[in-house]
Formats: sequence, structure tokens, C-alpha cells
Amino acid sequence: MSNAPSKPRARWSLIAVAIVAITLVWTRLEYSELRGWAPMKVTTWDAFGYYQYLPAVLIYDDILRQDWVEDIDRQYAVTGGHLYQLTELPNGNRATKYLCGTAILELPFFALGHVIAKVSDAPTDGFSSPYQWCIALSPIFYCVIALHLLRRLLLAWFTDIVVGITLILLVLATNAIQYISVDGAQTHGFLFALYAAQLWCTHQWHRKPQLKWALFIGALIALATITRPTELIMLLIPMLWRGQGTIKERFTAHRTHVMVAVVACALMMFPQLLYWKLVTGSWLYEVGSKWDFLSPHFRVLFGWEKGWFIYTPITLFCIGGLFFMRGKPWARSTLVFTLLNIWIITAWHDWRYGGSYSARALMQSLAVLALPFAALIERVHHTLWRWLVLALGAYLLGVNLFQIRQYNLTVIHFNDMNRAYYQAIYLDADPTPLDMSLLDVKDRPEDVAALDSMGTWTWVGDPLSFPVNAPVEEHATWALVTARIMIDMNDPHGNLIVRSSTSDSAITSIRLNTPIVRRGEMNDYACYAGPIPHGADSLRIELISKSAEQRISTMSVSYFK
Repeated sequence: MSNAPSKPRARWSLIAVAIVAITLVWTRLEYSELRGWAPMKVTTWDAFGYYQYLPAVLIYDDILRQDWVEDIDRQYAVTGGHLYQLTELPNGNRATKYLCGTAILELPFFALGHVIAKVSDAPTDGFSSPYQWCIALSPIFYCVIALHLLRRLLLAWFTDIVVGITLILLVLATNAIQYISVDGAQTHGFLFALYAAQLWCTHQWHRKPQLKWALFIGALIALATITRPTELIMLLIPMLWRGQGTIKERFTAHRTHVMVAVVACALMMFPQLLYWKLVTGSWLYEVGSKWDFLSPHFRVLFGWEKGWFIYTPITLFCIGGLFFMRGKPWARSTLVFTLLNIWIITAWHDWRYGGSYSARALMQSLAVLALPFAALIERVHHTLWRWLVLALGAYLLGVNLFQIRQYNLTVIHFNDMNRAYYQAIYLDADPTPLDMSLLDVKDRPEDVAALDSMGTWTWVGDPLSFPVNAPVEEHATWALVTARIMIDMNDPHGNLIVRSSTSDSAITSIRLNTPIVRRGEMNDYACYAGPIPHGADSLRIELISKSAEQRISTMSVSYFK
């Protein structure tokens, strides 16, 4: 009998995986009809573009033109209002710019949804509730497996408690939770799982080179690439991973393995190439990518619109950990991958990446960044700094969960954030109409308390006629406009605009459809207008809207100097 001490069980990291898994499922259920939200509909906008392969092939037998889309859109409103997902071609077909990798990963859950729809008498059209729920749960399934693989991988170099802390913060203190649980039908949650699987397979191959690992490595690279083409840089992970001998020596010693990986990669890419050939007549199709490689947009990282380090600052731990990877076999591959990936993401011409919370295009790379993240936690864990890092991590986790709710209530706006507005609503569960105005108001008094009140003009009526002309008090420099307005249920668009008598240019314009608006009810609005131009004798307040049923019952204009 051996007297060697047994290896301690990795208990805390396993508990961490369970906590994250439960939180992911709970979050998905929380933002669904089960908790009073709108019925589940995840296959919309870009997610519809990735998903449409499945109903096109397996239900409607129409991949060339997809003429079924318009009928589905009229019933379920999945395209976002205009069919930007399909492009008319000279040959009469319609091609999608979205690649099929996500659809391949969704396929088992699509099949499950189809079976449930049949047995429950729900419409078997690919978009009814059973399909939505199955597709919504699919990234959670993959990512829980991914977290298990990441856990086992990290335990090869780090202690159990460090791995547990890393996994919890990596998901729950970042936008990963949004793009796995809520907006999961986007690509990011699936790619997170693919990166975790690639790390595991690369680690296993370098431990004991086997053909099966080479096959998985090639297939994963291809599947990631036909999910988002820029993920081809996943190739850097196995290529630059430090093993026995140089890269050239490893390639020479394992030529068969390399060939197997290449063949697996080609076979996995074939469905996408076949689609392009059938629909466009060419094996390759330009999907409309546009890059600014020589002038990257670092606002992706630091911008108040949706900056990665602004809204999910725990990611600074990931970057900080890059300095503590020395001696690890994955140090070179992680460093090169991270730098190149950030450059590619920030160089995309449409740097906002559509509606998003934080920088969603960087979310999938968190699987790779788990390695430097754990390296930093390990470095500080045995020092007095650990208490500060743990406290900061716990605080940022709480902030992130709070902001996830704000984002899904659109208090954190998907596209129009700015510094003043973010500061006003930071950890604020009950933002005011004046806070909401900061989404649009560029100027406001620096010190509101220092302003001297000069009187108020008030109008009451139901409805109130427009425009309203408010005489300007002499020497007034600012005005505070408040109003109660009802927004029509079917047409929420419109603006409240303040102009001066000296110019047709707007001093202030605020949206009527703010995050705290209740459509069909009277809502409060408020905004500062100024500085008031010198010589203006009146302010004209206009209500610009397409809605015929918008009403305003009261309005007041208070002047200050």
C-alpha cells in the first residue's frame, strides 16, 4: 500500500462551477415570461441571421431564396423591422451574410424544440415557444460544459480556491452572463464554449499527442471560423502553445496529426462553402466586412458608449494577468492571441457592434483570458493584497449583476450611453426623468445648486396645444423644462424640442421613449435647456412625434441665472 499523500479534492472550484451554472439558468428564467417579461423570443435581429439555416433547410426546404421569411416576420417580428439579413443576388437567389457555425451548434436543440412542438400541438414553424426555449438554453448547456473543462485545465497550474474565484468572477462579473443567458442566441456564448474546448484539447495533445486530439483541434478551429470568420485566430492557441521542441520540430514529428487536423478543418468548413456555392454560384462570398486596421477604435475598450473596461472593469484583471504568465506553456499563445484579438476587435469599422452591454465582441475571448486572470489571482492570493482584490472582485460582481438588470430594462442603453448619463444612473434603481434627459442633453449647468431661481411659467390643459412659447426672463441663462406626456402604445418615437426665438436650431432635444416610460400612461419628463442665447425673448417648446394619440397635460418652464 502506498504511503504517498492523496491529492486534495478540488472542492471549491467544483462548487464555483455549480454556482455559476445555477446563476446562468436562473438569469435565463428571470428574464422570461415566467417572471413577467415578454414571451421568450431569442431568434431576432442578428440571432435570426445565424439561426435561419435550420428552419430554411429542415422545415421549409428553401435555402436558395428563403421566401418563407416574410410570413414568419409578420407573425413573430424576428428581423428587427427590415430584412437586412438577406441580400438579393443577380441570379435570383437571396444570400445571408451570416455564417452557419451557430446553427450547427444549435441543431440538437432545434431538433428537441421540434419534437416538443409536435407533442404539445405548438406550431412546428421553427419559431414558436418550444423552439425559443430550446435555443435559449443551448448556450447555457455548452458553457456549463466549457466551465467544467476550464476548471480541469486551470487546476493543472493553479490551486483549487484560485480556480474557483477565477471562474465565478470570469462569468458573473463580466458581460458573459448576458451573452450566455439572455442574448444567448448570438454567437458569443457558443464561441466561449469553443475556445474552452480548444484550450482543453490543445493541453491534452501536448500532454500526450493522439490523433483524436488533433482531429478535435482542427474541427474546433473550423467551427469557430464559420461562426465568426475573425475567430480563425484560434489557430494561434495550438500553434504557439509551448511543447517539446520548436514549432517546426513538432510539425515534423507529428505530420500525420497535422494532416488529420487540416482534413478535419476542411470537412467542418464544407457546409458553409457548400451553402455559398448553392446560393451564390461561388465557393466564397463577400459578407461585407470593413476594417480600419491602421486606426483602431480604442473606444471599444475605454469609451463611455460601451467600453469593455468601463462597464466590466474586472476585465482589467485579465489584462493585468498577462504580466504573470512566465513559465507557463500557454504564455506565448495567450499573449499573442490576446493582443491580436483586441486589435482586430477594435479595428472593426462598426466599432459599436450594434446594441450591446459592454464590448460583446470580446466576450468569447474570456475563456482564453481565464488563464492570465487565474495567474493574477494566484500571484496575490498569498499576499495581503488578496483581501483588497477579493473585496474589489465581490464589489464588481455585484455592480455587474445590478447593471445586467439595468441593461435589460434599457436603463443602461444598448447604444447611446455617455459619461454624464452613466454617472447619473450608476447603481441607481430609480432614475429620475432628469437623469433620463442626459441620454440626449449635451449641456447642463455645472453647479445646479448655485443657480438663482427667476420664476416659473406653467401651462395646464388636456390636451395642451403646441408649440408652447415661454417668455424668457431677463438675464436668464438656463431653463428647466418639465412636462407630463402620454406616449401612444403603437408609436413610441418622438422628441421634445426646445428652440429659442433667435434661431431655429434646437437648444435641447430629448427623446420621449425613455427607459422609464410606461406607454399608454402619463409620464414625467424633465430637461435643462441652455445656455439660453443672448437676446432671446422666448423659448418655443415643440412636440415632434408620428403618434396621433400623444397628449400632454401640463408643462412648466423655470428660469435660472
